[in-house]
Amino acid sequence: MTIATIYAIVTIVPSILLLIMVLLGGDTDIDTDVDIDADIDMDVDMDMDVDADADLDLDADADVDVGVAGPGYFGLKLVFGFIIGFGLGGFLAVKNEWPIPHYLCGLAGGAVIYFIEYHLLKLLYAQQANTQTRATSVVGQVAVVTHAIGKGGMGEIRVVTPRTGQSLFLRARAIDAEAELAEGAEVRIKSVSTGLARVEPKQD
Repeated sequence: MTIATIYAIVTIVPSILLLIMVLLGGDTDIDTDVDIDADIDMDVDMDMDVDADADLDLDADADVDVGVAGPGYFGLKLVFGFIIGFGLGGFLAVKNEWPIPHYLCGLAGGAVIYFIEYHLLKLLYAQQANTQTRATSVVGQVAVVTHAIGKGGMGEIRVVTPRTGQSLFLRARAIDAEAELAEGAEVRIKSVSTGLARVEPKQD
């Protein structure tokens, strides 16, 4: 196996893996709803005349938003990008018989691809953060249901952002799990987390 072939493999394999990651989606975005309702009654009688009666009522509603504020320096996509650049730079150096050592060309190619990919990802994350900011700004606004929200399910709403006057479409879930909101119904947005709005029927 020649050096050029090795560099070609180093370029092609990570490229395929990176393509698969992009198609399947490689961003971390977790939206978790946790509802805990516990009622615990404890009665303890002991020879030492110890009586304990405790009533605990816990009601928790937690939204967990796990995301990445920006691309990490050692993110998998960036590592793949560096490897692809390394393989491509080394391959070109060997094939074209450049006077510079092929491994140095590989390192230079990896650095260039890494730099370009990092700034592209940074731009993408900034755009996502801007979208989230726009979504948060509509809390308290009245929206219209564009896809019906069933019991315990999700639908879609359309709301006009107060700053720009543009329409924003968000996934939505009713605060009351038993509520059903038909298409065209007006709702009020109570909160927004990771693009998911919690809504309630608009009160007249």
